[in-house]
Amino acid sequence: MNKQFGNRFHLPSEILWLLLIIGVASFFGWRISQARHTPNLLTNPDFAQADTAWQIVAVGEAQAVPKPATVDRNNPILELTIPDTVEGSGAGVGQRLAIISLHRYKFTANFRFVDTPPDSVQTLLRLSQFNRAGELIKQDEILNPPSLTRAKSQPDWHSLTHTLITDGQAVEIELGVGFFSSDAARVEIDSVMFQVYPPWFNAILADPVAVGALLVIVGLIGYKLGQNLWPIRRKVMVNGGLIIASLFLTIMMLEVVVRFIPIRLVSSHWPRGYHVPFAHGQSYRLAKNYPSRIITNEHGDRVEIVSNALGARDIEVPSLTDETWLVLILGDSMTFGVVGNVTESWPRRLDEQVAEIGSEPEVYHFINGGVSGYNTFQEVLLFDALLKDMAQQGLKPKVALLSFFSEIWGRNLYGPAGRFTVINDVVMYSSLRQAIVNLPERLIKEKGLDTLLLPGPDCLQSPHQALLSKSRLYFLLSLFLTLRFEDDWDARPENVDPVAVNYEALKAFKTMAETNGIQPVVVYLPKHDTFAPANLAGHQEMIGQMEDICRRLDLPLLNPYHNMQQLGVNGDNAGEKLTLGYDSHYSVQGNLLYAKALAPLMVEYLAKIQQLPTAAETESKQ
Repeated sequence: MNKQFGNRFHLPSEILWLLLIIGVASFFGWRISQARHTPNLLTNPDFAQADTAWQIVAVGEAQAVPKPATVDRNNPILELTIPDTVEGSGAGVGQRLAIISLHRYKFTANFRFVDTPPDSVQTLLRLSQFNRAGELIKQDEILNPPSLTRAKSQPDWHSLTHTLITDGQAVEIELGVGFFSSDAARVEIDSVMFQVYPPWFNAILADPVAVGALLVIVGLIGYKLGQNLWPIRRKVMVNGGLIIASLFLTIMMLEVVVRFIPIRLVSSHWPRGYHVPFAHGQSYRLAKNYPSRIITNEHGDRVEIVSNALGARDIEVPSLTDETWLVLILGDSMTFGVVGNVTESWPRRLDEQVAEIGSEPEVYHFINGGVSGYNTFQEVLLFDALLKDMAQQGLKPKVALLSFFSEIWGRNLYGPAGRFTVINDVVMYSSLRQAIVNLPERLIKEKGLDTLLLPGPDCLQSPHQALLSKSRLYFLLSLFLTLRFEDDWDARPENVDPVAVNYEALKAFKTMAETNGIQPVVVYLPKHDTFAPANLAGHQEMIGQMEDICRRLDLPLLNPYHNMQQLGVNGDNAGEKLTLGYDSHYSVQGNLLYAKALAPLMVEYLAKIQQLPTAAETESKQ
């Protein structure tokens, strides 16, 4: 009787094993579901101590004062008070701390608007990364980042959250959050956090209990499978080895095959090395002293590829006298000059036209510092680098001319990173879809992929970077996979005010110039279709906004648009008179016409500022 009773409740060993595995797996799942409390790396994150760690910045008449919160008097906060001003004021806080390169971090700032409509205040998050030498290598500025409501008990509080992967050379980061408004506003900030934010797998590895449970699960499953497969282990091992070897040989054969595909990572008509990385992916510049080469591009044009000692597509700076005024011109491809010879770009033509109008033909020399694809933020980065290079050669410009092409108004919305990046010393543009759609045809015709979209260096892990640079097969697979997830590769950032962004861009240019004792001036360069009647209204609106920005910044703006009309450019013939036959870049004729329209305005401006005291004279008087 007892034996039968015991057998009736006997459980098979397989069920016991399954229950054991399920139990350990449940414990593992519970363990990894626990909240990971990573330490806050910021000092004084709750503003409990008024003068510790935080750097407070106030713009205009704004104020930032630590004080008890309006709701909970025992909870200290930082109150930002912004007065009602026409120009607008702002205030914010920042803190600089050490970081680890290529690590993921999470930044969180809690804030609330006190008796202030949220729509009237602009939020700016700034993340600046520095290398061991203390040099700025990457700066992200996010205007009006998305915020999430905090607790239901405090619906007026918001939480601003941003995650990032640090640059490969970064050792310090400066975090800043600020609020700007032209109306009176009060903002309270509390509980700012900056934490290591590891991926889920790294979080598991950091938990010894979870790792132990995972090893037990693997051991149990492996033991049971080994026990059941022991009779056929020889067959399993042999077949498994053959499968692995076959896959390896197949991948290696595919790698060899794709290396014979005539695909290039950079444009076929701009040779590699002419453009070199600059500012660690934020932009690039031209190689210095690049030897002159005449190549034929895909349109059959003969183009001179050359750069001078400054890394500019221009002639060498001639010997100068003390009376010579150097004028450094910054701009994009419209300034760079998509023309056959460097002497045919409008900066070189401007040199000639100003000399013809002026009474002293050798007083001024213009330097072409344009680089294709740049926006204003990147031009300011290059401006800083060029000033350092010029100082080493004993040169210093007295005037900095910012060439503002009409399309840069929208291009500035992409920020300092622009619409391209640099990976493994290769310039990567941002239109992957254009490259992939016509991939078979371009491979057959041996054309290069000059327009690619790949993750920026701050989003890449080291293994991914290594595979991209070493494996052609991995690179091609990455292109197709990226295509599936980047349908809106050219979409502009959302919730960005074009006027505010362009104001900051032009302000950065003016600050860079005046800090170095240089006179800044902005020169407008219109696209050919701005002369079409259908586009006049939008064009005039943008010009009005630019004029207003320059007026607020006290920044001179020269607009040769009317002079170009007087030279015969109109909506019917602008394309023919100004541009190449296959795109909107200025032709040789267009460069000359623009220089003729700009020269009178430039001569008048230069004559005006010649009457102003130089920076050295101002300092001597002080």
